[in-house]
Amino acid sequence: MNGSSLMPDETGAEPDEVVVRADEYGVLICPDGREPVESLTCPTLPVDGGAVFCDLGMSSDTDTARGHRVYIGATVMDDAPPAWVKALYGPAVASAVGRMLSRTSAAATSRTVATTWRRRPTATARALHRLMLGTWMRRYWPSPDDGRPWTIPDRVLIDLETAALAASYELKPCLIDNALARHLLRRSRKALCDICRAVSATRGVDRRLAARLEGVLRTDLALVREEAEDHGEEERVAELEALADDLDGGVAATSGGSGMPARSRAPDRGADRPESFDERTVDAGAALWRDTIDWGNNARGLFDTRSGAVHYDVREHDGMRVLHIEAPLAPGWSSRRRGPRCTARICCAGEEEPQLVPLEHNDGCMTGEIALDDEEGSQIECVDVVSVRRPRSPRTGARREQMRAEQERATQWAWQRVLNSDVPDVLPASLVPEVFDADSPWLGEVTGADGLMELDGPVPPEGDVMVFGAADAKTTAVSRPPVLRIQLDRFVLAAADQIASQVEERSRVEGLELRVAGITASRVVVTVTAETTIARPLDVVVFNSETEAGPVATLVLVLAPDTERTLSGSAVISTRVRQVSGFLEMPKPLKDLDESLAPVVSASVRAVSTQKGRRAWIDAARGLPRGHRLRDAIKEGFSS
Repeated sequence: MNGSSLMPDETGAEPDEVVVRADEYGVLICPDGREPVESLTCPTLPVDGGAVFCDLGMSSDTDTARGHRVYIGATVMDDAPPAWVKALYGPAVASAVGRMLSRTSAAATSRTVATTWRRRPTATARALHRLMLGTWMRRYWPSPDDGRPWTIPDRVLIDLETAALAASYELKPCLIDNALARHLLRRSRKALCDICRAVSATRGVDRRLAARLEGVLRTDLALVREEAEDHGEEERVAELEALADDLDGGVAATSGGSGMPARSRAPDRGADRPESFDERTVDAGAALWRDTIDWGNNARGLFDTRSGAVHYDVREHDGMRVLHIEAPLAPGWSSRRRGPRCTARICCAGEEEPQLVPLEHNDGCMTGEIALDDEEGSQIECVDVVSVRRPRSPRTGARREQMRAEQERATQWAWQRVLNSDVPDVLPASLVPEVFDADSPWLGEVTGADGLMELDGPVPPEGDVMVFGAADAKTTAVSRPPVLRIQLDRFVLAAADQIASQVEERSRVEGLELRVAGITASRVVVTVTAETTIARPLDVVVFNSETEAGPVATLVLVLAPDTERTLSGSAVISTRVRQVSGFLEMPKPLKDLDESLAPVVSASVRAVSTQKGRRAWIDAARGLPRGHRLRDAIKEGFSS
């Protein structure tokens, strides 16, 4: 490395260092001197004359401790620096790469270049970082687990947005043609057309989505039309052109915020979920092991992605020792759904080639068995489950431990992304953020393709909150006994002549808390908080208030992630009655709620005063089948 001095830029800040280093295959571009290495959290993208490596910010504790900075490394394997080098890193780095490739500077095998590429990133660098994040999310987003059934980004919308981004002007230096964009659209072409027809037939979509969605749909339609023209499909071209014309009046922003289509949600595992490894009953003396799915060797969303989800044991069967393997499927996969062919590769110590075991669908798992020799079983290094064509070699020993640690970090990153999701009032129309911004939401995180195709009802105006009180109680009160009772000495303290009260009351029992605040002469804000040990996201809690004379009102609150360990839901009740107590039922899935409470659910939806609460109700509705009485009740609540 040479000793070139680094000069501060005009802001006084030290510029970024990029090390350009020759190797036997070409030239390495190493921001901060760090050589690019592909991994789960640092994927690579082949580009013209080389490859680009992008660390997504999930990686090491060291990066976290120093405040992780975006890393984009690269390899150049060409006679001259490709256009993307200058577009990503600037002319100084491109010049250094050119000299290194030509070997005009015989004494130098490495050079350190002073740049500001990270502090003032180019549009190409920002777009590339965004593209790599989107392609990772569509491929590797972990499946939900029993304790954290988080929202899964909608695959169709992620495909549509990443395809539009790959075809953007900013990435032309990296992607010479639209091959990547077309690949990303390969499975979503029909959905693209369906979404275009749906939004064209309605009076618009949520104002936060409209501008971004219009750009995505128009770009993707142009890509599909271009491909149809290449194949001489004249009728197809005419159909796509008509869809593009119809969008002129279809993608328009509504004024309402609560009419946003629902996001995808992981289905509830429920009672059909296979027992965990720790809960299984195994004969005494049996050999027990567990292993982890290699995400890179498996189809997206097929298997349970948690560490140790795969379990296997040695059993006696007809006088033979048999290795029994179970790989739990992710939520949403059923015996009626056709999936890819799955195989378990048994890697034993001292053997070069693994043994192959076909796996079959069996009660929420992929299972298989293989007979063992007397010495086999104790020599097993790993059981590598695969479901993709041409998988890479099984990773064993330290490499497998590294794989497991990477996947655990990625899972934690995904969970934190769900918890910290904060949808802005308006999504930027541009697909390329102004800065390196990994937190900027995707369309597929905000809503789902199914929701976009269900835009057929009226959208309430922003801030329109319907509340109910004592008058409604005659028809909505329930008589069944509560599972858990929470007493409040004072539910409403405000007298009729009072304007407001700052009094806040709360009561807590067994991980469940009821809080009453914001009391006025006619309104009360009710908030319920539940720990994740007793509730899951999108569970509901039934709240009943009463006086000595009898019930006053019933309210159903939906729980959404609040922190890593808590869920919460709130609503506004309009009443002038002096209520003295209330009780809660324990959280439960919406599908387990008595359908006779449909009127209560509709009123409860109208009583929600926050955007977070409205989004949670929409997500909860999508977990119910079409035609379900409670799903219709939620829709009625938003429409009335």
